[in-house]
Amino acid sequence: MEEINIMKRKNICFPVFVLAALLGLYSCTRNFEELGKNPNQIEKPTPDLLLASSVRNAMDFYGGDFNRVVMFNYTQHFAGFQGDFQRYASDVTTLNNYWRDAWMPVKDIHEVIEIYGDDQAYHNRVLIARIWKIYLLSQIAAIWGPIPYENGLDGKIVIPYNREQDLYYMMLDDLKECAEGLDPEGDYYTKDLLLGTQISDNVTMASDIVKWKKFANSLRLRLAMRISNSAPDGDPVKAQEVVEEVFQQEDLTITSDDETVACKWGGNITTQGGDVNPLYERAIYNKLANLGSLPVFGETAVYHMKPYGDPRLPIYAEPVVQKKVDGTVPVHAGEYFGDTNSYGGYGGNSGIEVSADQRIHSGLTREDYSPIGSRFTAADAEFIFLSCAEVCFLKAEARLLGWGNTSSKSAEDYYYEGIRASMSHYDILESDVAAYLETPGIKWGTATKTTNDLGEDISAQFMDWLKLCSSIVGQNDFRHQIVMQHWLAIPNQGVDAWTLMRRTQELQFEPCFSPPDGTYRYLPYRLEYPVNEIQYNGPEVEKAINSYLTPRGIFRGNDMYVKLWFALPNKAIDGIPNPTDYL
Repeated sequence: MEEINIMKRKNICFPVFVLAALLGLYSCTRNFEELGKNPNQIEKPTPDLLLASSVRNAMDFYGGDFNRVVMFNYTQHFAGFQGDFQRYASDVTTLNNYWRDAWMPVKDIHEVIEIYGDDQAYHNRVLIARIWKIYLLSQIAAIWGPIPYENGLDGKIVIPYNREQDLYYMMLDDLKECAEGLDPEGDYYTKDLLLGTQISDNVTMASDIVKWKKFANSLRLRLAMRISNSAPDGDPVKAQEVVEEVFQQEDLTITSDDETVACKWGGNITTQGGDVNPLYERAIYNKLANLGSLPVFGETAVYHMKPYGDPRLPIYAEPVVQKKVDGTVPVHAGEYFGDTNSYGGYGGNSGIEVSADQRIHSGLTREDYSPIGSRFTAADAEFIFLSCAEVCFLKAEARLLGWGNTSSKSAEDYYYEGIRASMSHYDILESDVAAYLETPGIKWGTATKTTNDLGEDISAQFMDWLKLCSSIVGQNDFRHQIVMQHWLAIPNQGVDAWTLMRRTQELQFEPCFSPPDGTYRYLPYRLEYPVNEIQYNGPEVEKAINSYLTPRGIFRGNDMYVKLWFALPNKAIDGIPNPTDYL
């Protein structure tokens, strides 16, 4: 573990993508101080060190400040409370930081390919590095859209961007090549934080080559379903082609929870940060200092879970505290009560009138809401990159389209497998799982029951506080059921949940109230390219966005509401004034 311990989080230099004028300053990749000039100098970093660095940096980015400040507000399992992004706007400095931090793990793993790519002794390790790099690039593309794929780390001033369609075609083809090229009898990483297994007393984290094949094929399935919408919002022909190929070797996809691609933080906190879950650092370790902006559970998750008796709710959240730090008792003490994206969404420019006694979020503090469950706030919490449950729901969605017919399983079979895989991951009792699967709206093809045993209307339990959105499922609304369970199975996976929401537009989530113009906004389609990137690579950035129009035919430039290729247009919600302004 000596090499991995080098990777402690420290605020030192790291590469800023495409800022060629700065690349020389960033030659000491973050956490590599020990590689500086000294009598014990390592001439080149080992593949194990670079993979470990990349994984840790990816965890810190996708599970850190970016997740809490931006994704919590977009995906609504949890609720962030911080500045411009909460209001579906953005901040120049923060965007620069996010762009830099998103590319840092790519830089780390790219070095494996650059340094060892021509050495057959590292054949498997280079292919694994390529698979992991494609995963990282697929996440960056999901956030920003067009990015450089082939030459992004060349260190040149002008780096050509690839359009989204070409990005996905190249990623899908390259993943296939990598999966087919992996040799189960060949070389491996000895310190594989993602898919390592013990093969001897001395090697406890050796890469499981078969699991890496499964990761590559499952990632192909994810990306194929990402582009499965009908043109111009995707390419179902290419998507089906890839899905059929994946189903032909379904045994080489993720099929059990122990193949879930995840990693845990070490749980060691220091004054410099240490190897610790950023959510623990924010919500537990420094809770008193952050009382005004604590991340909490989301109202959207409550109305998708509580009325259905979802047994994962006590895992995802905790009841509201019985007494706050100041000694006062919260109104909803002991209940599951989540924060809303549409707080203050009444009167004025909102066009919605709500009586004073209906304003249930007025005057509340962060302690008035359910804390996020301890499984997600633990110092050594896991971060999931791709789970067995998600793969099941992707298969269910594909089978619902009639794809992958070489499989003997139906969309219904995969749907139930996905729920069970999610429940198993959180150690839910079988009796609770069985009861949940029989719940109306959860049981395949059934509609949500919106009356109680007395015949009284209880539909409000399935709605947000403004009654704008609901989790009510219609009879035989199979796709909605699949997408709803997919979303419920990926808490804390911000980019993945946001991508699911954008590409399917199936679920009704609260719009954001109080953007800069004092009205509602729908879910953003992307983040803007940062100022630093525009400054150094402006012509390519301009090319990347100048072909994009909103569904209403408006050119918006470098804007959060420029719809990415794979996404569907946001659906209007009854009661929201002028929704097309943001479609």
